Amino acid sequence: MLQSRRLYQAIGIVGATLCLTVTLILLMPRLLLWSVLPDFTVFWTAARMALDDAPKVYDTIALTGQQAWAVDPSRGPRPFPYPPTTLLFLIPFGLLPFWAAYWSWLAVSALAFWSAVRRVATGWAAPLALCTPHVILVLILGQTTLIVASLMIWCLSLVEKRPRLAGALAGIAAALKPQSVLLVPVALVSGRHWTALGFFLGSLSAVVIASFVLGPSAWGEWVAALGRFRDAIEWHGLYRLGATPSMAGHVLGMAPTAIVALQFAGVIASTGAVWLAFKTDDLKLRLSAVVIGSLLASPYGMRYDLATLAPVLTMGLLSGTLQGLLIAAPLFALNSLSILPALMVSLIASLDQQHRRAREPR
Repeated sequence: MLQSRRLYQAIGIVGATLCLTVTLILLMPRLLLWSVLPDFTVFWTAARMALDDAPKVYDTIALTGQQAWAVDPSRGPRPFPYPPTTLLFLIPFGLLPFWAAYWSWLAVSALAFWSAVRRVATGWAAPLALCTPHVILVLILGQTTLIVASLMIWCLSLVEKRPRLAGALAGIAAALKPQSVLLVPVALVSGRHWTALGFFLGSLSAVVIASFVLGPSAWGEWVAALGRFRDAIEWHGLYRLGATPSMAGHVLGMAPTAIVALQFAGVIASTGAVWLAFKTDDLKLRLSAVVIGSLLASPYGMRYDLATLAPVLTMGLLSGTLQGLLIAAPLFALNSLSILPALMVSLIASLDQQHRRAREPR
């Protein structure tokens, strides 16, 4: 029994190392072609613009022009797709010079995520969670994922004993990145966490009301900008980096009605999965259902959003059991840049494109 446990742990460590190595090999050439911190540059610039004229943040041309110091505007539009509530959290960083803001953001993200990881993972699984491929990518990009992940992990780990705090944290996460917590209301209703649900709605409403200090027209400008954000996704080819049913449908060239049907199926499946997960007391299962379910239910989501699952996956890899290894190893590979389903979708789309070109008259 002891030998089997050590063998499974060794396989898990080797598998994680292999995934991380492959990811870094794939990532480094892309980093050399990227502009300076492509995501945080958008956040920092939007925060600085919001200090003077928040509605102007959703003017894609103006925001792209303000980033010209770091990114040539000819490389395409660089919009800010987040709601005005997100700006409230970013404005303090906009008061700092760029690099001071970036390293401060990095420190906040890493410390917050580390505090949350320890609620889920123990032993070597905790530090290993900080070394998973997407956690590294999120830190490099300066994305919001780790902060939102921290809020969600703390929420789910406290919902039984401190429902008021748990609900408030989930509301803040929703204000920061709405698509990441789409199924939280379903989860709280399924688990009959009525107090947490009330504080979730209350804290989210409070942040929305507070965001009106940025100007009442900011919300209207944000809604109008969402359509232009779809144009930016197509320009930069971000559909191939997506992790949602509708984004996969776009890559495959499916008809609009088929994409809608695929997305609807994702909503139904994810709602059912979250509902069933919150009939149990298993924190890892609940967290996995909320994260994967939100991606299935959302029309837009990127692969790095799976970084939230890092502590769950590392616990499975180091559990020393065959069951944990069989479940965590494929998901850990899914958690890297080389996500197998996404690669298959990209491969199929590329082969189809080559086939069409071959049939074109010369």
